[in-house]
Amino acid sequence: MKKPGRTLAAVLIVAGGLWPGAGSAAWFPCGETGCAVAGGTYHIALPDSSRSTSSPDPVPALVFFHGYGGKAARLMDNGAMVQTVTERGYALIAPQGVKLPDRRATNWTVPNEAGGGSDSGRDDVAFLKQILADTEARFGIDGARRLAGGFSLGGMFVWHLACRHGGLFQAYAPIAGVIWAPAPEACTGAPVALFHTHGFRDKTVPLEGRPVGGGRLVQGDVFRALDVLRDTNDCPRDDPNGHENTGEMQCRFWNRCAGPEIRFCLHPGGHAIPIGWAAAVLDWFERLGSDPASPDRYLR
Repeated sequence: MKKPGRTLAAVLIVAGGLWPGAGSAAWFPCGETGCAVAGGTYHIALPDSSRSTSSPDPVPALVFFHGYGGKAARLMDNGAMVQTVTERGYALIAPQGVKLPDRRATNWTVPNEAGGGSDSGRDDVAFLKQILADTEARFGIDGARRLAGGFSLGGMFVWHLACRHGGLFQAYAPIAGVIWAPAPEACTGAPVALFHTHGFRDKTVPLEGRPVGGGRLVQGDVFRALDVLRDTNDCPRDDPNGHENTGEMQCRFWNRCAGPEIRFCLHPGGHAIPIGWAAAVLDWFERLGSDPASPDRYLR
């Protein structure tokens, strides 16, 4: 969405903490410049009700990582997502990737098993930990109710977090991005709840993966990554699974595992975030309950 011109009204809205075009349900305490931590910046949209009292209740959060070349500020231009998230009482947090020195694109550090992968030049896990600490201290974000989401390379970073740093969030929701090949033999970040979304016609990050960067890197196979996570979550091989439609998404889930639920949803489009994704993911996250490690919470 293109930002409106900087009229006097728009300036007053930003000064008052509301982002132009994003809807009145949200509060943007750091404005258009974002919030700063030692490793970089992030943007945040909070439910407007969270500033109505001196001691608001802890706020759950969706932390969303943009794709390659993206900007955190653009997520705050997505009025539909901002409104969906904040009207449900969540904060929407968007960390900013690193601008590569030799090009205009931004990047995330996502290693692969062979010692390569994408490299932003920054320890992005350490940067994320700074953001999580800062948002808890400054804005009352609930450390026990955090969901990680991301698109494309941001989705790959979410997979990396889920597989190697699973204790940072209560659940993970990558879109159109998976771990680089070769895939690990196992995820060491402990069993995690994960909701993977992908476009059936995605040619940028195909379901089966593809070489990129002149063959220097290989995008992973979604089915292989799900297989690794099913092993990590101790999902029985004869699990009959379950199926359901959510809007334009057709979803399959594994909920008879010793660990948390894994959900895989396809939509008919390409490399994109499907309509209704935010609402569907928050519905799923809330069904997990306060103990996502308990398999009883996934039995229907």
